Amino acid sequence: MKHLFQPLSEVPHAANPRTSRNPADIVRLLVFLTTGTLFLPAVTAATSVVALIDNTNHRVVIAADCRVNRQLASLSQCKIIDKPGCTVAMAGLYEEKTTAFHLRQLAEAACQYPGDLRARAEAFLRFSRIPYERAIRHIRDADPSDFGRTLENKTTEVIFAGIQNGQIA
Repeated sequence: MKHLFQPLSEVPHAANPRTSRNPADIVRLLVFLTTGTLFLPAVTAATSVVALIDNTNHRVVIAADCRVNRQLASLSQCKIIDKPGCTVAMAGLYEEKTTAFHLRQLAEAACQYPGDLRARAEAFLRFSRIPYERAIRHIRDADPSDFGRTLENKTTEVIFAGIQNGQIA
């Protein structure tokens, strides 16, 4: 899990869109990503999360797939949390039942944390570190081949995004 959180406005290359600002292009990209997620779930075990910066309309557009387990027969659940002052999108290891690891519960707890978006993201890192490590160790010990697939597919990605102090963060 990456332990780096930085407001997008402070990342020079992230603040400048690399694609056209045409809203139709954004819609086409989201349709493409959604279609791929709907028609290829059995082909791939990876999950995805995307954050697009729309500087024209001063907003962040977030998309995530809905696959929540690593087995071939997958379940679907929304992996985006949208609370006042806290929008979170998740991909990767979502839950591990044996160790009671539930990424969504940890993200929701972080959204309840007092402070700004950065404070909530940092709280998420503190809340999730030990349960996440416990889940990964269990996967490694119980099924080494599943552990390899989990690492190959980027175990977990979590994005905290929104408007903070009038800036995209």
